[in-house]
Amino acid sequence: MVAATARRKLLAGGAGLVLMTTGCAVAPWTEAAAPAAPNPIGDGPYEVVRVVDGDTVAIAQGRDMLTIRLIGVDTPEVKKPHSTVECFGPEASAFATRELLGRQVWIERDPVSGRQDRYGRELGYVRTGGGELFNERLIAEGFAREYTYQRQEYKYRHDFQRAQRAAQATKAGLWGACR
Repeated sequence: MVAATARRKLLAGGAGLVLMTTGCAVAPWTEAAAPAAPNPIGDGPYEVVRVVDGDTVAIAQGRDMLTIRLIGVDTPEVKKPHSTVECFGPEASAFATRELLGRQVWIERDPVSGRQDRYGRELGYVRTGGGELFNERLIAEGFAREYTYQRQEYKYRHDFQRAQRAAQATKAGLWGACR
């Protein structure tokens, strides 16, 4: 064992000597020098700086603020111009505020949905620190309905539809409160 360790040190020292005499330099390997792996939960982290309503949040992106419309969900309206506040809208908005405001999130894009909606808001799935898909949680807990825009097949559509059927069956949230 001691001989093997001494041999490794000798080889390492010899390699350094060869590199020094040829003019090459080797930077020591550190964690910072390791190649960055793509983040499996999306771009980020970003801080949620404002919750517009249950299905729209604003994140800090550097010094800018970016509005994100959650893909695949529709919460009851609370701030739509010329509209009344819809049943369970305040609860959905309060839930999103309680769960996201001031927290770090990651934004996942969908290749089918595009980058922006017709109002210029960025489109995305919002993932929390543990990787949870917040869009799906809104539906599963009855704060939102599954929403398919212009019949576009988006990445998590079937999961969201399954979550809605389960919420309806248990009369969770808006499914039990609104008629």
